[in-house]
Amino acid sequence: MKIALKIILILLVIIEIHGQKEDTTSNHGKYELVDIKFEGNRAFSSSTLFDVISSKTTPWWVWKFLNSFTSLGQAPVYYDSSNTKNDLRSIEAFYNNYGYFEAKVRHRIEVNEEEKEIALIFELEENDPSLFNHVELHGLSKVHIPLVHELNMALTMDKTKIYNEDVLKESINGVMISLGNNGYLTARFDSTVIVRDTIVNVALMDIYFNVGRRYQVSEVMIDKRGPGAEYVEDDMLKRIVGIKEYDYYSVERNRQSQVRLFRTGLFSNVTVAPSVADTFGSFVPLKISGNIGMMNELAPEIVVNNQQNAFTLGGGGSYIRKNFFGGARKFQLTGLAGVKDIFNTNVWTILKRFTVNDTTLQGYLEARMKIEQPYVFNRPIFGILESYFKVEKDIISDRKSYGGKLSLEYEMPRYTFITGLTTYYNLEVVDEKYYLHKILSELSGGNFTLQYQNTLSTLGADVKSSKTDDPLFPTSGYNLSFMVEETNGIPYLLSKLGTAEYAEASFYKGLVTYANYYSLNKKRSSIFAQKIKLGFLQAYRGDQMAIPTTRKFYSGGSNSIRGWRSQELSPVQLVQSIRDSLLNISLVSSGGTLLIEGSTEYRWRFLENAGLSIFADYGNVFNGVGVFAIEQIAVAAGLGFRYYTQIAPFRIDFGFKVIDPNDRRSFLKKPFFSLMEFHFGIGEAF
Repeated sequence: MKIALKIILILLVIIEIHGQKEDTTSNHGKYELVDIKFEGNRAFSSSTLFDVISSKTTPWWVWKFLNSFTSLGQAPVYYDSSNTKNDLRSIEAFYNNYGYFEAKVRHRIEVNEEEKEIALIFELEENDPSLFNHVELHGLSKVHIPLVHELNMALTMDKTKIYNEDVLKESINGVMISLGNNGYLTARFDSTVIVRDTIVNVALMDIYFNVGRRYQVSEVMIDKRGPGAEYVEDDMLKRIVGIKEYDYYSVERNRQSQVRLFRTGLFSNVTVAPSVADTFGSFVPLKISGNIGMMNELAPEIVVNNQQNAFTLGGGGSYIRKNFFGGARKFQLTGLAGVKDIFNTNVWTILKRFTVNDTTLQGYLEARMKIEQPYVFNRPIFGILESYFKVEKDIISDRKSYGGKLSLEYEMPRYTFITGLTTYYNLEVVDEKYYLHKILSELSGGNFTLQYQNTLSTLGADVKSSKTDDPLFPTSGYNLSFMVEETNGIPYLLSKLGTAEYAEASFYKGLVTYANYYSLNKKRSSIFAQKIKLGFLQAYRGDQMAIPTTRKFYSGGSNSIRGWRSQELSPVQLVQSIRDSLLNISLVSSGGTLLIEGSTEYRWRFLENAGLSIFADYGNVFNGVGVFAIEQIAVAAGLGFRYYTQIAPFRIDFGFKVIDPNDRRSFLKKPFFSLMEFHFGIGEAF
């Protein structure tokens, strides 16, 4: 008995000594964790692995000092051996998820007794990763044969790629989406069994599903509430939804139907969902549930946007009539007024002595009448017919435009390359007035103006492909848009039917914008983003200089090259010399026909609602390909701050002129404030 007690006592002493060794560890929280290192890692960077573990290093001494007597800053971080054990498991799990099934990880600590500090080192032995190999799907015996083939194709892995759990999950999600869109309402993913073949070092995968029955829609039920419910017909809602009895149930069609209903403006909230409790056999009813608001609305509006790359602030009001003459049409009258580039405008002066003829005012005035219809040609094509009158003012010109526009927005499947397609026809009259004494110093003593008018008949299309993970803060994927227009071709062809000569210029215009986004860490808080934008405009008949400035390209501003104000980089020129007589001036050409822009930006979202960015922008606008010169490319760089909300991020950017094509002096030899431009914007720059 005494021997047993001695053995137990010795074991307790050994455990206590071992605990003290392991926990020089916390030593009652006296050893700060000053450094975390990773050794032997080749497949993944140390910063990536740092995001995997829960242990963090102690903050900078300034933050600790502030925290010692205020709520600001951060408290010291002490070494905790229990965190280290969790970190070891997390690192091993991380490597397993990416195919490194034989990865081994150990740790050691380096203690500085004098400073009471500890450095934590993780030692990794990665070994060779396993590659994807054969995938066997189970539980699909009830699935119709064509879909089984599609599902097998979706889960066919590239056998040259390293096993990746994220890729496998994405493929499984794709299978679940396909099942949900083909009637398998109750389909469920069961489990995955992964067997590693150690001889050839590959991963063999068995994936199990429980698909259940294939359901058809038995009926479409309507549950409408709210003050406007009695004015909206059930048959109209069913027609907008477009799902009929005996159609196979589809999650994607439900989503599209819900979007259509919401776009009518009738509903404050609406859902299209299966009524699972009412299923019978292989049939399930669909239920439209929503709250319908008032049919007439009169509301004030506050305008806050980045119109023409300039922060614009203004206000107005609108009247909306819903279900206008039935068919879920929406009629809208809108009046708006705003001041552009407001941070570079003397608002007090405008309020004190406002006049439309004030040549220092930059802004716009707009009146618009619009009718929207959810179905055109008995197809789910969203039609918009509008007429408008608009006045735009800047320092050197006034531009008035009025006309009408018909737009057709086509509903695109969710998982296609093209996610948005709009075609339109626009008939517009543009009246432009230029203040020559604002352009040429020779005329500064007078009040000389030039005015001319154009009629534009434009046929265009806008194609978009958006594959980002988040529209407000994209961390992966890309946005691609392509716009093409042809102007005055139709009236020119019509003029050939008669004897009159058509005098207006005919031209085409194209604009391509591409932006991509890369996440630099696992938490997706550190993002590298790039954008390139190319535009070209060319007259194929008539005088290119006669193309109205409203159709030309401009550069500079909060969504463009941020070292310059809105449209500041755009060329302005007189078509003819004024030396002999003002009568020789036939046209002022503002804007360019060739646009080249690019941006590179690093975004760091260090808090849930706060972030910063470092950016570099480059580009310019030219009057044709022939005058393009690389030395005329402007370059700006700067720093920005972001505040993220559920609606959109608000940003402040400070842009600096690094290379100014109009001032080739060194960056360091120019006054600081002449180099900087301040921009306020809504949403990310791209």
